[in-house]
Amino acid sequence: MRRPLRKIALAGILVLLVVMIWPVVAMQFDGPAEIPPRHVLPELPPGAEVVADRKGCGSGGCSREVVVRATAGPAALRDLPDKEACRLTAFYDWRPVCISTERSGDTVTFSLRYATLLD
Repeated sequence: MRRPLRKIALAGILVLLVVMIWPVVAMQFDGPAEIPPRHVLPELPPGAEVVADRKGCGSGGCSREVVVRATAGPAALRDLPDKEACRLTAFYDWRPVCISTERSGDTVTFSLRYATLLD
């Protein structure tokens, strides 16, 4: 009588694991066709404004470019990050968003893309 109970419990645990892991794996392979939201950018300091928000897709997936200009001189952009960083942005969405920056005079261009397991 105990053997069938063990098999049922093991099957239940396996089903539970598949149900919990499958959405995470599916998002990793489905994500590149989606464009990351703009709200994941760091908070802009006073004296900075968004002057362009471009979205595009290519063979490597989709991305968003946000161009920020300093209206109060280049010092206003000093505290914005300089290196690429990937982080989770929501509890329900386990795809990391990678943000890279490129500085040019009084503008900073942010590039946002979803990271995948293949990165």
